[in-house]
Amino acid sequence: MSKRMLFGAALALVATPALAHSGLHDHGEGLVHLLTEPDHMAMMAGFAALAVLAIVKRRAVGAFFRSLGKGRAE
Repeated sequence: MSKRMLFGAALALVATPALAHSGLHDHGEGLVHLLTEPDHMAMMAGFAALAVLAIVKRRAVGAFFRSLGKGRAE
């Protein structure tokens, strides 16, 4: 089994409990529910952190390759 398949299976297993959860929902439904429940806020914070890391990494890699190009003699 490839690493990619194992990673996909692990993600599917981790995400399964979040698909539909039971429990008390005190903060209404719809957008209010999504923005006030701790489990939803944790997921949004996680996605935001991943987005920031992706942007920072992309900029760092781009800066690295741009710096390589500056030292070339023509």
